Amino acid sequence: MDRSSRGLPGATLEPADLSTLNPPTANDKNKPPTVIRAVNPTYPLEPKLLGISGIVAVRFIVDTNGKVRVPTVIESPDPRLSKAALDAISQWEYLPGVKNGKKVNYWKTVSFTFDVH
Repeated sequence: MDRSSRGLPGATLEPADLSTLNPPTANDKNKPPTVIRAVNPTYPLEPKLLGISGIVAVRFIVDTNGKVRVPTVIESPDPRLSKAALDAISQWEYLPGVKNGKKVNYWKTVSFTFDVH
């Protein structure tokens, strides 16, 4: 259960990212990667106490083994929140994307919201 569904303050996935948790049908010839393990970032104490909040967007490749590769922050209000997002996304696992029936590398972007309220 993610923090947003419990009503707790902290870092959560954006609702649009949660839609990728539903696996595609087994007979699809083309499909994007599907999340099989998602980890929410831990809100660092200092930015939280200072009231620093915002969205951290991370772009990365899901490789043909379903691993996250070359995660890069493309938007962030604070480097400490960036680090927390990168630490979390590095633990994610996917079913790899498929094109024409073959596993392929696939670019993805995921956004995390850090909210002190």
